[in-house]
Amino acid sequence: MHYEKSCGALVLRRGEDEKWYILMIRHKHGGHRSFPKGHMERGETEYMTAVREVYEETSVQIRINTDFRETVHYSPLPGVSKEVVYFLTTTQQETIRPQEGEIAEVEWVPVEEAEASLTHENDKTVFRAAMKKLQDPSSVRGTAASTEEKTNDRPNWRRYPAPKGRPLKPRRRNRPNADRGKPSAAGTHPTGSAPSGKKG
Repeated sequence: MHYEKSCGALVLRRGEDEKWYILMIRHKHGGHRSFPKGHMERGETEYMTAVREVYEETSVQIRINTDFRETVHYSPLPGVSKEVVYFLTTTQQETIRPQEGEIAEVEWVPVEEAEASLTHENDKTVFRAAMKKLQDPSSVRGTAASTEEKTNDRPNWRRYPAPKGRPLKPRRRNRPNADRGKPSAAGTHPTGSAPSGKKG
């Protein structure tokens, strides 16, 4: 039996309309919709793989919530056992770009339409688990943060740099950001429920 391991992420973003969106990719081979993920490389941690793969497939930089780690197992081919680890993440970056050669499309899908948009049941199971976790705002800190600065006093969130040899695009200081400076929408939550008076 050959064993493979991949890591990926469910990436959330609050739009200017105060609605929540989740990042999805559509593969060129098969045309199925799923969350960005990819194989672990030697020397990488699970976090590093997830950050790298999301960036390579979508050009989106993420923050990882370490409270959520969901795994799925399946056999893509006879004699092959595969494990996929998913993390729950957030970003303020709206701009997306599909990876050439592998990804046909990258899109921000409203969370209320996400489950119906997914192709595989494994992905739907992970999505439901993430939404269940989000119903407890104390376990997913930082989700409602509208600025990067708010993460400084939220030790539950970790921001990882790109692995060596795969630098992210340089970001200018004080770069305009559509979400930067906007107040957090108290009571607005990806699951559609109010966060019990707590922010994040």
